[in-house]
Parts: sequence; structure tokens; C-alpha cells
Amino acid sequence: MRSLLFSLVMTYFIWTTTQAQNVDEIKYITQDVKTVKELFSLFPNKLVFIDLWASWCGKCKQELPYSIEFEKELNDSNIIFLYASTDNEEEKWKNAIIDNKLHGYHIRLEKSVKMELKEKFKVNWIPHFILIDSQGNIIKNGTPLPSQKEKLLKLFNQNKKE
Repeated sequence: MRSLLFSLVMTYFIWTTTQAQNVDEIKYITQDVKTVKELFSLFPNKLVFIDLWASWCGKCKQELPYSIEFEKELNDSNIIFLYASTDNEEEKWKNAIIDNKLHGYHIRLEKSVKMELKEKFKVNWIPHFILIDSQGNIIKNGTPLPSQKEKLLKLFNQNKKE
């Protein structure tokens, strides 16, 4: 019984410590972003890989581990991974970030930005990925999926600053 209690306490301690570490690594973008142009210009002088996703999207959740792995492999301070959610409910969005062990930059898109992405950039499904250059211009709308690592790596290598 004592062994079981000790195991439960240790499991809870490890879980809460891990959760706290993930929360510390999460950077929420809280400024109002009302247009795609504002979204694309959040990180001047950086290559930005935008991952459009939602907490309820099964395929999105399948791709998230590949995004995390790809970001770690690149380990490039001139490349920003921005997880842009189409979720309507803030709590579900934030819970999904923690549940999926995401870190880095996160934004929950305003309705106006979602509509503009759909109308101007033909973003009709998620997951959807967009690579933006350091001036906020689209390099590729609809990049290969992070699970298609070799294709995606080739695209990044062709476009990153030396």
C-alpha cells in the first residue's frame, strides 16, 4: 500500500512538474491581429513557418509531433514556428497546447483573419502550413506537411538566410 501511495505521489509530482515546464515555454501572442498582413509581420527579419491547426482536428494533432521534431532538428534562431489556431474557444485551445506538449509561439486567430486566409489564400482545410520570408511575404502557401520532412527541409534550406 505504501509503495502504491508513493508511486501515485511521484507520478503526480512528475506530471505537475512537466506541465509547469511546458507552460513556461509557451509564448502566447496577445496583441490584436486583425489582418493576414499583421499576422505575417509579427516576426520581422525571421523566416516564419505558420502551422494552422485546431484542437478538434485529428489530422492536425497527428502532424503536431512532426512539427515539434522538425523544429528541434532545425534548431535555427532565424526561423520561428508559429502555431496559429482556428479554435473558437480559448480554453479548449490552451488545453490542447498543453495536452500536445507544444511550446513556442501561439496565437488564436480572429474571425477576420480566418476569413481572409480562406478568401485570399484559399485555406479551406487544416492542417495547413505557410512559409513566410523575413519581409512578411509568402514563400509557399500549402507547404509539405511536417511528416514529409525531406520535402519540407528542402524548402527551408532553399529559403533560409545564411
